[in-house]
Amino acid sequence: MHTQIVAALERAAGRRATKGPAHAQPEPITSYGMRADDQRALWRECQRTFAGLALPDRLALAKLLLASRVEEEGHVAMAVLRAGVAELTPAHFDEIDALLDDLSSWSITDDFASGKVSITARLLQRYPKETLRLLERWNGSPHRWKRRASVITFTRALATSGEFIDDALRFCEALQHDPEDLVQKGVGWALKDAMRAGPAAKRRVTAIVKRMRRDGVPATITLYAIRDLRGAEREAILRVKPAR
Repeated sequence: MHTQIVAALERAAGRRATKGPAHAQPEPITSYGMRADDQRALWRECQRTFAGLALPDRLALAKLLLASRVEEEGHVAMAVLRAGVAELTPAHFDEIDALLDDLSSWSITDDFASGKVSITARLLQRYPKETLRLLERWNGSPHRWKRRASVITFTRALATSGEFIDDALRFCEALQHDPEDLVQKGVGWALKDAMRAGPAAKRRVTAIVKRMRRDGVPATITLYAIRDLRGAEREAILRVKPAR
């Protein structure tokens, strides 16, 4: 099945995967260079192919796809995992953790951990304690994409719901001095979305962002965090300078 998926990707792209510049990350990625619409059509086709797989086979297929470090194959791997997410339990968390060692871009990481089909957000709803322990492990991981995943899980719908806001802010503060630009952006994104949980959450996050600015955290974090703010609220934060 892995061979069939790779062949389908090569057919759709008209060529084999090659290494080239990546959007928004410093190192090159390996990609077929497919347009987003073509990728989505192919993912739907692939979903029909692996619809009947048992969970162990899904995990094995996702492992092969991610291990290739090819962008489009990584996204197919995420589709494979999502198709079996209802069957995932904490007993599979070590296997998922090992799979993510082969994450190779912010795009695949975000496909896994953010948006309407976030795998980690869905696991949080079912197994909150165990999933938080897994995210905490990723929060302190040497692997930058796992660190990014640990915070972007708390974006979009999950952030707006106000659930897990204490954990989201704790994970963000733990990474406030992270050296990696794309982890910093993930922290800022999570803080920005946390403000959408309501007035109390907005006041709380605003206070945290001000404290971060006084502590001299990277501007990437705080500028991402205040993207939704306008007027006096935004100016009040921008006036905060690092303490001498």
